[in-house]
Amino acid sequence: MKPLATLLFAVLFVVPVQAATVLREWKADDLMRWSGGALKKQRLENGVLTLDAGPGDAMLISPVFEAFDANPSQRIELEMQSDVFGPAQWFWTGSTEGKFGGFSGEKTTAFSTVAGGFTTYHLEPFWQAEKRILRLRLDFPEQQAGHYIIKALRIVEEAPSAPLALPLRAVPLENGLWRGRLNWLAEQGSFATVRMTTPLGAGQVGALSFASDAVNGLHRVTFPLRADGQAHTYNIDMGADVNWRGHIIELRLQPVVGQKTNAQIASLSLGTEPQGPADLQVTFLGLHDPMARSGKPVKLEAIIVNHGGEAAQNLKAQLKVNGARLLSADAPPAQIEYGVPEKLSWIVQADKPNVARATLTLPGATAYTTMLDFRAPLNLPKAAYVPVPKPAKSDYLVGAYYFPGWNTASRWAPLRAFSERQPLLGWYHEGDPEVADWHIKWAVEHGINFFLYDWYWDRGARQLEHGLEALFKARYSNALKFCLLYANHNSAGSHSAEDFEQITKFWIDNYFKRPNYLKVDGKPIVVMFAAQNPAHDMGVENVKATFEKMRALCREAGFKGLYLVACSNDGTGPLAQLKAMGYDAVTAYNWPALNMTSAETAAHRASYETNIEGYKAAWQRLAEADVLKLIPPVAAGWDSRPWAGDKALVRYGRTPQLFKRHLQDAKQFLDTREQNPKLKMLLVEAWNELGEGSYIEPHREFGFGYLEAIREVFAPQSAKPQEILPSDIGLGPYDVAREPTTTQWNFVKAKTPLGWEGNIAKLRIEDGALYFTTRGNDPILGSPSLLLRAARYPNFVMKIKASRDVDGQLFWSTTSSPLSEANSVRFAIEGDGKFHEIKVRLADKSRWRGVITGLRFDPGSFDNVEIEIESILLGNAP
Repeated sequence: MKPLATLLFAVLFVVPVQAATVLREWKADDLMRWSGGALKKQRLENGVLTLDAGPGDAMLISPVFEAFDANPSQRIELEMQSDVFGPAQWFWTGSTEGKFGGFSGEKTTAFSTVAGGFTTYHLEPFWQAEKRILRLRLDFPEQQAGHYIIKALRIVEEAPSAPLALPLRAVPLENGLWRGRLNWLAEQGSFATVRMTTPLGAGQVGALSFASDAVNGLHRVTFPLRADGQAHTYNIDMGADVNWRGHIIELRLQPVVGQKTNAQIASLSLGTEPQGPADLQVTFLGLHDPMARSGKPVKLEAIIVNHGGEAAQNLKAQLKVNGARLLSADAPPAQIEYGVPEKLSWIVQADKPNVARATLTLPGATAYTTMLDFRAPLNLPKAAYVPVPKPAKSDYLVGAYYFPGWNTASRWAPLRAFSERQPLLGWYHEGDPEVADWHIKWAVEHGINFFLYDWYWDRGARQLEHGLEALFKARYSNALKFCLLYANHNSAGSHSAEDFEQITKFWIDNYFKRPNYLKVDGKPIVVMFAAQNPAHDMGVENVKATFEKMRALCREAGFKGLYLVACSNDGTGPLAQLKAMGYDAVTAYNWPALNMTSAETAAHRASYETNIEGYKAAWQRLAEADVLKLIPPVAAGWDSRPWAGDKALVRYGRTPQLFKRHLQDAKQFLDTREQNPKLKMLLVEAWNELGEGSYIEPHREFGFGYLEAIREVFAPQSAKPQEILPSDIGLGPYDVAREPTTTQWNFVKAKTPLGWEGNIAKLRIEDGALYFTTRGNDPILGSPSLLLRAARYPNFVMKIKASRDVDGQLFWSTTSSPLSEANSVRFAIEGDGKFHEIKVRLADKSRWRGVITGLRFDPGSFDNVEIEIESILLGNAP
């Protein structure tokens, strides 16, 4: 990554090149007068500029020239030949002030060089917010030696077209793209409504891009496609991109990212709310109990989403089941509104073990078919507790990262729309020792030796410790080893020698002395998530001294030291500094973006298969560098849509079979290429990163498939364990209780916090109020999960008392945008020890739109502030 921060991508699509006026032109002899960095043999030959670049941060920098006014109709045209394919950048500026002479990461245009003959690059910087341009800089592909020949560089300007009036009908495509000039005030509305038909199997995502007069660059919002040959409504929240502000001056629609297609676009419009007729989609159809037994009734469930702005009324669903009997059906909801998933359910029964076929048809929606696996009943007696684990035998140390994030209904809420991820234990209460014992049993019986628990500390403030607490209370705790992943992705300034000393003493007293804490040659092992953060705060030399002090404390406690493992990227560049800091080994939490093409990067979609191929190459690369020992990381997948929405990166096509191939690659690496000391250790991401889409815990889609892959590769001499669920022996369910859906919380009469929780201390109901004290410098209070139309709840009202003046901030998330600074509003809270009513008109906020999924209240940034809340209301209060 370039050190100057975010890059603005100029060419997202192939666009038609219009006749243009040349504003500036530099021939080869002009370019010869540009200065260079990490360039060799910069020379004129036969009327062209020839140079050799890198490896290193090679660049060609113009002198300051007579400025020209910047506008969105201008292009950079570069005629160049290269022998390198790689990411390059144009930097541009209207000022010479600042650390980099006016250049910065916010003023860039990224493109990829093409190896071969001469190529003319037509780049659209959309630098209109810069106002004027007086200097340019070309950065060649970093860390790659290359030979370049440049004929000419030009700045050209097209004649601007007249702004279009919306809505548009029968929108034409040219080369798979529609583009148009607009004059749309972003505050007028952020929802783009597209009615479109794409061919069957055409692709996975489309994209709408825009430019604004208030910010540089062309910005893009992707949306999932329903490429089935039928007309569908797409309501795309452009406000999910924080750059949707000012006047929108350009809009582009690419129906299928990375492809030219004969999609038919019936209409395109912009507005304040989702529009268009009801458009239903079945997103899931399956058994509530994924390992259902024949001979008894089970629930069949479907999840329905309406993508149209109008509500679907009087739903008529047709379900056909072959191989099982349909016993009854629940009444469908009265209506299905935009963006709010609704559930349909039936009771079915298979009289004998078989794989039944179920098909659900809804008006105007593509029929959805799924297979229902009815297994033979086990006829086991009722048990008093989780059966005793029978650990598999293995010569390898297989660890799985464990994310302790599933202890409340609110935390599970984003997963419920992704029913294929439902654990076989259900939406369980993490922190229950009996749940931990099921995890222990299933892990050790399939060859997993230890869990690496995500552990959070920020200057003494801790959170999400319930997973470890459950492990310590579990009956079979000693059957599984554990260690810590220090999730130190805290704010800048949060790492110090004194803090690390406190941390180490806490680790020794609370974790390291336990008999099942994992050690390497007598040294407790800790993995550091943000391995570079200590150096950012303290400097490399101070980190090294601090780590030595931590090791000394461990030796004083009777251990042989401390084995510190750094999470890093897949490159060899950071290794030397990590070694200088004092790390013993290197690994990763995940590398989800490995081995993607430029088109896949643009689409945020790529296969899991190519991801695991990238991992294999990265292991070899890091091992061959021979700077730090590599403990190979292994990926179970990646699809973070529950956290990040439709803009998330998705590695599609993950299966237990591909995961097994990935494990076999890891085993071969350990057997043939592992560096000393040979630990035979690998780290799987993760047991239960269900929100990130990287999980091996037994779940609805693949059952025990991922665990079986681990056993077959690393413990093949151990017999396959019997797949027993709690319901088979009369145990469970372990589901966490769900708070009733509401928009009013009155704590005066409450007995519990009503689903509100967060990074705070002493949360409780006391004297008719929700009471807590802030913890650390980033205290938060999160709401229960919500699914409500923002337009119906224009106001936020809170009755609150604080022990000191604080600046409050309310955040919200929607189905299309996560919690963010843009999705927030600030207000002052008086700290006079009296209750005050805070009223906020949310309807006036342009991003309070669509379907709201959650709230978060930040009560300032001070530690140990006492807060009391009598009530919180969303509604029509004046």
